[in-house]
Amino acid sequence: MSSLTERRIRNIEPPAAGQLEFREGRVEGLSLIVRASGGKTWRLRYRFRGVPKGIVLGKYPALDVSAARSLALEALRKVHVGCDPALEKREEIKRARTNLVKDAGRTFCDKHLWHNRTGKDQARVLGFRLNALNPNIPDINARWQIIAGSIAAGWANRSVDLITKQDVAKALDETVKRARRRGGNGVPARNRALATLSKFFNWCLDEEGLFEGRNPCHGIKKGKLISRDRVLTNEELRAIWYGASTMAYPWNQMFKLMVLLGQRRLEIARMRRSEIKEDVWHLPASRTKNAQAAIVPLPALARVIIAQIPGDTDLLFTTNNGRSNSSGFSKAKKALDSAADFFGEVEPWTLHDARRTLASKLAEARVPSDIVELILNHRSEATSGVAGIYNRYQYLNERREALEKWSRIIMRIAPMQPEIRATVAEQELAIATTLEAEGVDGEMV
Repeated sequence: MSSLTERRIRNIEPPAAGQLEFREGRVEGLSLIVRASGGKTWRLRYRFRGVPKGIVLGKYPALDVSAARSLALEALRKVHVGCDPALEKREEIKRARTNLVKDAGRTFCDKHLWHNRTGKDQARVLGFRLNALNPNIPDINARWQIIAGSIAAGWANRSVDLITKQDVAKALDETVKRARRRGGNGVPARNRALATLSKFFNWCLDEEGLFEGRNPCHGIKKGKLISRDRVLTNEELRAIWYGASTMAYPWNQMFKLMVLLGQRRLEIARMRRSEIKEDVWHLPASRTKNAQAAIVPLPALARVIIAQIPGDTDLLFTTNNGRSNSSGFSKAKKALDSAADFFGEVEPWTLHDARRTLASKLAEARVPSDIVELILNHRSEATSGVAGIYNRYQYLNERREALEKWSRIIMRIAPMQPEIRATVAEQELAIATTLEAEGVDGEMV
């Protein structure tokens, strides 16, 4: 077997996925691991008292081939005299730093998740919540608070290197149970938890060196997602709308806007007054699931609902004077289901089913599918790049008409108080007058 040389190592191309292992050739057990990311790591495999062991020596090129051979030979000499190099390194790491899950998790959130677009949501999946009152507090323990009942809460005082594959599997099972108690099927929540945990342990393993060995998430497969086709009936829509009407702010208005506008749960929950220009809601890319900005015309009924929201903070839905958006969807959804039961029978449903219902009802009303896709802010070639920006504005009036049609459908399904219907009519007349003055063809439907 030919030995590895500096030139040969530099010319190794990373695999498309996973990792490749190249034996060094001169020192038994020494190999170079090349990952899809392009990272290259020296690893030594040996047997200690009959048990297979392994130790990471360092990364290439910081550790060149000559230095890697020297470290490997030194480690093998320790094995020969009855010392375990992997155990020694693990003890050294423990002495040098704290590797409890609560400490490693907070550092991970601080370094990698805080400023990411979906970072705070990933932190919550792991079990950490950013201090809403003082997110810049210097004490990292006060900055990132552990959520009761979360994965991090269960593992808080355990060492990262002692978390096993069985521990991860058990945590994922608990995640599924919690999701099902909230009315979901649990598979999406499990997959999100698995992805976040895998990212966390990879960081602990590769970047921080908190433990040796294999990511405990390795080999655990994602759950298979089953495409939902749940569409709410007219009777169910009526019961849900009337049920929401019995709830107090912020849930009364928030649930109704979810039904009316067809946007995602958190996009509605984090809605800001500064994003609304006249009758259009400009949803920035930083707050959408697909990182694609959305332009949402507000039908008259939506504007009436927004006008009824108390307070003057930028966030429309907040209970702490605008410091953060309202949360607690699980309890609020249960309260909505209980309230809806007074007005009719509603089969188990999720908030996302409201988006699918809007799409289905608009299709029945013969609204073109590309207009529905724009309303839902689904990514496509027509909505990407410069052409996408043009198309989003080009079809603004068509989307406005479609959403006005949808609001009228809702008002027929769930008849409202005369004063509300009169206010909606005034809003529609004002928009129609504006469009006519601007020379825009088409009637409000």
